Amino acid sequence: MTPSAPHWIAYSLPLRRPWVTQYGQETRRQGRLCRIGDTAGLAGWGDASPLPALGITPELATRYALECASLDLAARQARVPLYRHLGQARAVSSLQVNCMLGSLADCTAKQVANAYAQGFRCFKLKLGVTSLALELAQLE
Repeated sequence: MTPSAPHWIAYSLPLRRPWVTQYGQETRRQGRLCRIGDTAGLAGWGDASPLPALGITPELATRYALECASLDLAARQARVPLYRHLGQARAVSSLQVNCMLGSLADCTAKQVANAYAQGFRCFKLKLGVTSLALELAQLE
């Protein structure tokens, strides 16, 4: 079945806390969802969420979203899960996600403890916002 032209749905999601980098501050995560359908009513989805400061340009994000949507649609047309369509023997049964705590300079021990109490065991902190000496002291 012939896929349709991609349909794009823009989104803009507010962040709970500003995301601070050496390039500035982000308060929203913006992107576009890509939907590619076929004449049987099946659809594949992809997500284009550029982060130019990290090398994910809008063009790269768009290509990635188109590829994901196309692969998702192909798996649905084959009536197999995407992991099997991609050649994997079994699905992932669990996935540990990290808790984004933001800038180390703004992170507190209480925030880490709260995230741990919520079940997180992997934490992500933004480094390089203040001096190396200050960040090393805070990590200790």
